[in-house]
Amino acid sequence: MITIHGTYKIKSPISGLVVEVANGSKDDGANIQLGNDDDSIWQKWLVEIKDGGYVSFKNRSTDKYISVENENSDNEANVEQYTGNNTDTQLWKLTETTFIRGWVQNNGNWYCYDPETGELIKNTTRVDPMMQDPAQYGSIYDFDSEGRASWHLPTVDDLPGGTGPSAPIPTLIGDRRQRVLLVALSRLGCPYESGNAPTGFVCDGLTAWSYTTALGDWFYTGPGSREDLQDASWQWDKIKKRNGIKNDINDFKPGDLVFFGNPQLTYGPGQLDYNGPAYHAGIYYSNGVMINSTSTVSPSGVCFMNVRDYYLWNKFLGGGSPYEAETSRVEIPS
Repeated sequence: MITIHGTYKIKSPISGLVVEVANGSKDDGANIQLGNDDDSIWQKWLVEIKDGGYVSFKNRSTDKYISVENENSDNEANVEQYTGNNTDTQLWKLTETTFIRGWVQNNGNWYCYDPETGELIKNTTRVDPMMQDPAQYGSIYDFDSEGRASWHLPTVDDLPGGTGPSAPIPTLIGDRRQRVLLVALSRLGCPYESGNAPTGFVCDGLTAWSYTTALGDWFYTGPGSREDLQDASWQWDKIKKRNGIKNDINDFKPGDLVFFGNPQLTYGPGQLDYNGPAYHAGIYYSNGVMINSTSTVSPSGVCFMNVRDYYLWNKFLGGGSPYEAETSRVEIPS
């Protein structure tokens, strides 16, 4: 017998009411009924997998099971709780239903299906726990094969073709940040070379190629435009004009661009002017790490590097998001 991890409520999608033990009774034969969701312990059930694909529901409060009264198989037979006895009266089949896929709009609000609660949630900011502060990142969702909302930080495990110069371009899934990261990850191990994409890159060549490949048009500059310039200063200026520059690495999101250059002391000791020319660029990954192509490591090329690397940190300029008007709006994955 296997118990599915976690405690569940059994909720009616029509009424929103949940299955509970009447009055929290611990007696055999106590009625099973619908009640308002008050998060009480007699509304919580453990799901146990039985042989033959059946499941049983065990109440967290009473340690007894949902059972059919007197083994009655007729319509309108009573459902009750009873001590576990491994009889057919305590076995149930879970039948698949249709998940709500993607986003649903109603009265100006956006909703999507939440896999943890089984509910439609409105204007949500649920994101991957690695992102620390959901309010900072907004509504970043993609959807699994059953239409359930999720977000995850792509890893090399998401690349069945591996990494390096001969690796294929990965299948692009998820929102635009995930797509950029997948493409960049697939180039790990490529040598430091100019003008040789997709098998070799310099720093700003990697950033330009990753965004253009993942999104179809660099920085959303419009159909047919070719501003995917291999120039860190041009990329820096584009972000600065569009969304402004963030100077605190703790504010960076996965997929942001990170820039390094020659800041100059202009306002007094320790106060930097962040308007110096950018000569190195990377793509922020997570936890202070970026993906970049550099000649300062051995072997040189596309690799993970800590943004606070001893060689780069005193040349850190800042960075940010290239996405048009990425503030607090809900992003609808394509």
